[in-house]
Amino acid sequence: QIIRALYKTHFFKDIEVSQADQVLKIKLQENPHIKYVELLNYSDKVIEEEAINRVLKSMDLS
Repeated sequence: QIIRALYKTHFFKDIEVSQADQVLKIKLQENPHIKYVELLNYSDKVIEEEAINRVLKSMDLS
């Protein structure tokens, strides 16, 4: 139940629960979170939105 409740928050990519003696250990790997991405273009070169989306997706950020 603990693992399911934590996964439902969508904050964690991986969750491990173990117990040794009377100690409960919970190992968490957080999902990456980015509040926003702001791109400023100060040159003649333009980055296509599709290229940006591919990079973000490859990093599990889209």
